[in-house]
Amino acid sequence: GTATFKRVQSPCALVAVLDDQGSITVGGKVYPLKKGQHFIITALADQWTIKGDMMIIASEPGPDSLKA
Repeated sequence: GTATFKRVQSPCALVAVLDDQGSITVGGKVYPLKKGQHFIITALADQWTIKGDMMIIASEPGPDSLKA
């Protein structure tokens, strides 16, 4: 499958590939992904697309964690 995400408010997201493989496209560049990989989507990426039959989990900091 294919899913496109847009960064709305969070400054980053931590993503883990739990099973299978696929790819992520950020800024027109495609990166292969496979089970066991972890990566961070930074604030520089406004949008990204994930393709493949992967099981992933993503987490973003909550609003309270961004307070000084």
